Amino acid sequence: MKNIKKQKGFTLIELLIVMAIFGIIMLGVMKIADPLARVMNKSSTKEKSAAYVDNITDYLDSSMRYAKYMKVYKGEFTEYRSMSETEIVKEFINDYYDGCIDSTNHLMKGDLHVMKLFSQGTYTNSAGTTVQLTVNDGAGTTHNVNDGEIWETIYSFTCGDSYIDDAGIRQWNEEPVVNLTTSRMVINPEHLRDYSYYYKYGYSTFESVDHTSDRDTFFALHDSTTDLGSKGIALSVVAYPKDNKEIQADGTAWFKAPCYMNTLSLYLINLDKLTGAGSITDIRQVQDDTGYAAPVDGEIPVEKVTPMDTPFRQYPLVSGTAEYSDNIYFVYVLPSELYK
Repeated sequence: MKNIKKQKGFTLIELLIVMAIFGIIMLGVMKIADPLARVMNKSSTKEKSAAYVDNITDYLDSSMRYAKYMKVYKGEFTEYRSMSETEIVKEFINDYYDGCIDSTNHLMKGDLHVMKLFSQGTYTNSAGTTVQLTVNDGAGTTHNVNDGEIWETIYSFTCGDSYIDDAGIRQWNEEPVVNLTTSRMVINPEHLRDYSYYYKYGYSTFESVDHTSDRDTFFALHDSTTDLGSKGIALSVVAYPKDNKEIQADGTAWFKAPCYMNTLSLYLINLDKLTGAGSITDIRQVQDDTGYAAPVDGEIPVEKVTPMDTPFRQYPLVSGTAEYSDNIYFVYVLPSELYK
């Protein structure tokens, strides 16, 4: 008679017990792995956004560092000065280059830049109406602006030649000529696919704040008392995931993590003080009702229209004037782009 060997194995109860234990172990692993994965994801996101912000600040630094004259506008031109962009550009030319001549004794020509930092593509104006901001690209197409974009607009100009008559009224021999050459968005569109950017003029601190959310961390931009002086610009740039920005009642901007802030400290090395005849660096003709003529060698021309006494100015200057938007506009010229 043959012996029948019994095959050993797990009973159903034993399998259920093993599966239950395995499930408990996997649940524990997942509880550990999920926060770790989120931390790693946030770390990767922060590194990528930090690289994007560094690229932006590098571009702004290289574009504006050598500016000869500059005006900075916080908020929209039309809201507190009632002027169009073209009028702002003409005013800049009149303030700094009225009556200037080139090496051939002709009225100076050159390029002028308007660097536009859009923290918001729409804003509510003084009448309570929502305004969609747009940019003309110089080729006949108007583009709607989105949050976080930076556009650089270039105008070509020939300065004007004016004088103050005996009645104290400004008269023109020749008015300035200004033409829009081109506008382009200077941020790589890839940077704006998942992120947006917020720009704040001046130094800022970036600190965590208490929020109603018990899962997410929020950071806020606060003004700093640090000042660069009359020849410096400070600009805070925040990268944050789209739609993760909150503007508080006091105007403070809060951002949901992961986010990143970098500060651009820019020293404008070509700014020249204009106070005093001996410090005028641009050659100006004698400005009177007989037209323009080159100054006598070695002499400073007698100017009946005095140039603005500071090469760097910030607006709005009126205390309490509303800015209406968080956008920033830099209007400036580069010495290398004059006398064209």
